[in-house]
Amino acid sequence: MFYCSHPACGWILTGLAVGMIPICFAHTLYHTPGDTWFERLRGAFKPKHNWGPKRAEDRKEWNKLDEPVPLLSC
Repeated sequence: MFYCSHPACGWILTGLAVGMIPICFAHTLYHTPGDTWFERLRGAFKPKHNWGPKRAEDRKEWNKLDEPVPLLSC
C-alpha cells in the first residue's frame, strides 16, 4: 500500500505547528523594548498599555475592577 508516508506527513505538520512557538517567542523578545535580555523577557510577559476593552464606557467599568475592595471589619 501507499500509507508509509502518512506518519511522515503528520510529523512534518506537527513540527511546523510546534516550531512556531519558539519562532514567535524570539520575535516577541526582539521587538520588546529593553536594554538587557532580562528586561526584554519581563516585558514580553506584561500586557501592553492599550490592552483591554476598546469602548470608553467598557474601559471605565473594566478599570474599576483594578480598584482595591474595602475590607469589612467586625
